[in-house]
Amino acid sequence: MYNRKCCSNDMQRIASFPGLTCMANRLRFLPVLCLVIAGFTACKSKCACTAAPGMNLSLISFGNTDIDTMVVKKFVKASGFTGFLDSVFIDTNNSFYQTHQDTTDVVIGISGAVLSSDYDYEILFPSTGIVVKITAIDESHPEGNCSGKTQCTDPINSYKINDSLVTRSDPFDNKISIWE
Repeated sequence: MYNRKCCSNDMQRIASFPGLTCMANRLRFLPVLCLVIAGFTACKSKCACTAAPGMNLSLISFGNTDIDTMVVKKFVKASGFTGFLDSVFIDTNNSFYQTHQDTTDVVIGISGAVLSSDYDYEILFPSTGIVVKITAIDESHPEGNCSGKTQCTDPINSYKINDSLVTRSDPFDNKISIWE
């Protein structure tokens, strides 16, 4: 009954697991127990996804001189543009402009200046006097599986440009399209 090859005389049998009478057997059991516990917690582990990384501008049919300088004004969300918070001057010195066909994507290079669902925005194009109002950026907040190696990101489903609703075909594309 008592395994003398493996255990010393002063070793006691583990009452709840009679087969584990020595340290070698206990050590073999430990990884199995850890895997079982990890498996149960992984199946039930859900957590909030991370916020969308912010959205950049995709300017369609604008001339190069129309978009070489812009001002992005940030407002309290749903304040009717009365809760002014901050403004940022955007140009080719602080942002990356990439043109393909009639579209110029502007990757804003200033920390905190990308458009998020937390605020409303006015985009001013000084050379043309055009003001574009962006409101109601809808970012859903699903839960993802926390045990996986990949992190989930909240999708942007829609937004309004000058009170016209734009529903996104790809909620993970991080661009707001603005037509001249």
